[in-house]
Amino acid sequence: MNKKIYQLFSILVSLSLALSALPSSISAVHALPSSENNSGAVLCPPDAYLQAPPDCAPLGPSEYLTDMASRGMELPLRPLQISHPDPALANLPYHYYKVNSTGTAFYPTLNAAISGSGGQILDPGAFLYVVYSQQIPAPKGTYFLRPGGEVMPGDGSRVSISTPFPGV
Repeated sequence: MNKKIYQLFSILVSLSLALSALPSSISAVHALPSSENNSGAVLCPPDAYLQAPPDCAPLGPSEYLTDMASRGMELPLRPLQISHPDPALANLPYHYYKVNSTGTAFYPTLNAAISGSGGQILDPGAFLYVVYSQQIPAPKGTYFLRPGGEVMPGDGSRVSISTPFPGV
């Protein structure tokens, strides 16, 4: 019984090795470039010829350029169509402020912020950023006016953002 299994196994291995030596597909033969015509025709200057010219053979570089043109790619590549954006687009009407991890409060007026009464508390967090539109110096510190009209005490640090890349 073991001898028959061994013989069957050796036949299968031999057969698989013999079949692996055969070409896997015939499509490799079709992938070969077209054979040149040995009639002594003159080669065409390198260009894309969508229709074969009668007085020259569009082979070599012309064959490659024609193939690329038929796929929609023109060579040499044309430069990009670009324009310079307006530098004023980099000027933002607001600034960013990183709140301390203890939190802060928003007050309806500057006087309320100075006295510390009537504020809406912004709970503490590890990563709190707010937007402000104006910095207000006061006798008891610096305050920040938010776009909605609230005033916030300086419980954190301003974040400056470099001017983004304005284009080419």
